[in-house]
Amino acid sequence: MFPGVIRVRPLDYILLFLLIGGYLFYYIYQKRKRKVRRQRRPGSRLTRREQAALRKLQTRGFKLEEIHPTVPVTITYEQKSKTFDWEGNFTVAKRGKIHLVKVIRGDDAASSAAVRRELLLDYLLYQPNGFFVYDGEKEQLQELNFSFDSGGGSGGGREKLLLRLALIVLILVGLALLYSFIFRG
Repeated sequence: MFPGVIRVRPLDYILLFLLIGGYLFYYIYQKRKRKVRRQRRPGSRLTRREQAALRKLQTRGFKLEEIHPTVPVTITYEQKSKTFDWEGNFTVAKRGKIHLVKVIRGDDAASSAAVRRELLLDYLLYQPNGFFVYDGEKEQLQELNFSFDSGGGSGGGREKLLLRLALIVLILVGLALLYSFIFRG
């Protein structure tokens, strides 16, 4: 062989392929988890109740992120499409975590079914790290979070299974490579 020339073995190509494949898998998985792109309305302003909620949150160290974030939603039914904008009150951020703030009136309790449904829809569309519900009449601020039973439903079960299988395959390949390095050195 020539001095100074690096010899590439088939095992090196396999390792390179696994690294590139792992990166692509991670990239595709992260791309699917990205948030829905939101539109900003120029000239949006906070209402008096929203301003009161923002002041309370600012005393806790939160900063205003976005006013009245909207997500365009399209519903297709019998080959007819209808598009509308789903709008939230405002979002705040602290240490990289974004919370959606929902302002309600006193007669709309945060525990009511209608408010819970609306918060769940907000969670699915905006995917915040949490919620703050502000009752303008009582001047109360509550923090809410959703958590889902991992065993129920079919939403993320398939993705988790694929992720586990990919990790098992990568571990097995890593063990095979380690074995070949140690015993065939």
